[in-house]
Amino acid sequence: MGALLDQAQALARNLLRKRAVVLGLHYRRLFTPDAGVDRDAEIVLADLREFCRYSRTSFTPDPYLTARNEGRRDVFLRIVGLIELDPAQVRQFMELEDDL
Repeated sequence: MGALLDQAQALARNLLRKRAVVLGLHYRRLFTPDAGVDRDAEIVLADLREFCRYSRTSFTPDPYLTARNEGRRDVFLRIVGLIELDPAQVRQFMELEDDL
């Protein structure tokens, strides 16, 4: 029984890893077509960076607001991670926001 459970858990982990790889490919195609971030993607990512409070602290005196802020930030970090942007590219979005 233990071996069967171990096999099932290993299979589930493998499926989750494959799903993450495929999902990452979809995000990269959406946000970085032709191996580069296009202008529309830059604008959307700059907006998300600001809305998700990427460059600001999540903390406020209200714990519910802190949790909401951290949830927003987590979404942006997930997108950045899936499309494999480096910190320098994220900083470019900070500069882009000033131009909008």
